[in-house]
Amino acid sequence: MIRFALDTDLQRAMKTHAQTLTTTALPRRREEFLKFLRLEDPAQPFIMAHDFGVIDFVLPTLAECLNNPDQHDPFLKHLRHLHLSEKAAPVELFASLVQAFIRTAIEPDPHVDLGSRQILEHPRILKLMRDELGMFKNEQILVAKAFDLQNLLLKRKEFERRGERRRRAVVTHQAFHVAIEIAKRDFLLSPSDLNFWAESSEAAPVSDESRSQRRRRRPRRKKPSGSRSESLKADAPTDDKSDRAHTREESN
Repeated sequence: MIRFALDTDLQRAMKTHAQTLTTTALPRRREEFLKFLRLEDPAQPFIMAHDFGVIDFVLPTLAECLNNPDQHDPFLKHLRHLHLSEKAAPVELFASLVQAFIRTAIEPDPHVDLGSRQILEHPRILKLMRDELGMFKNEQILVAKAFDLQNLLLKRKEFERRGERRRRAVVTHQAFHVAIEIAKRDFLLSPSDLNFWAESSEAAPVSDESRSQRRRRRPRRKKPSGSRSESLKADAPTDDKSDRAHTREESN
């Protein structure tokens, strides 16, 4: 929660000069948005930015939600229920904000499958992630993959029928933990399913380690001693005729 009040003159100045924020560096704005999301109540700074007209210039995609009477309250409700850790990685913080936007303005039903391509090619989502939040390309891909994994998280039995390598590929993917957090906020999984995925994730590194210990490496072949030219000379066939001629000359 923001525990301070802004001076009246400062509020007036913010409203007057809000448009100039578009000239600031996107990486700088990115860091400020991350600070918003690390607050106890992330909704508060977005409400203030909306009231002062700031969000219309720096986050126009989210401004559409806040300016829409049907989406204003649902979007803020999503933000108030984030409860993110201060130590959360930037991709986790941005994923929560993108999720709030998607559930408010794009697809409110978490059971509807959203593939990675749908996320990355959606003009409004892409604009928000790339042009407004300043998310890196890798972060965009991870968030899209996290939404793509939602459908798999619901198919626990199908996952259990997969081979060991395919199961490990899922739970060790960089987007897996982001996908789990998205599923938690959507109330998509039962406590039993959440426990299953947590145990699967914890067991994966142990399995990898045990497999590496069992793997035997073939010994590397030693290089022949001496230079390559010397070895070629040693292996070169001798000329019998020249040898016999040389012997006759010596006898004469």
